[in-house]
Amino acid sequence: MDYAYADSQAVLNTAISNKPMETAATSLNDTGNGKESFQHLNTCIKELNALKTLSPKDYNRLVGSFKEVSEINQLYKQVSSTASPDTIELLQMAIEAKTKVLCAKVRYNSVLSTESTLEKISGL
Repeated sequence: MDYAYADSQAVLNTAISNKPMETAATSLNDTGNGKESFQHLNTCIKELNALKTLSPKDYNRLVGSFKEVSEINQLYKQVSSTASPDTIELLQMAIEAKTKVLCAKVRYNSVLSTESTLEKISGL
């Protein structure tokens, strides 16, 4: 499955910019600074976009994973006014945890792809 740049950007924006609560964005980093957290997420998006060129296969796989986060977000929005506090908390934790893990995977794949590209260049 190949995601066009505009489509993938829309998926990413939906998945990470519509956090269910204000505290969700700040809990994505250890400092608790929302501005730094937003910067961290922007870095994640930039690294993912770089993978589109460096490793399209990894890019498509990871964008698909961000789409899952977006779907959890949509579920949260649908049940937020009727679900129990425990259910809301679980959905928030799922969104935060998946976003953290996905950004770590993006960084990892970005480093590996960059290293592979540099090895190819140095072999010329």
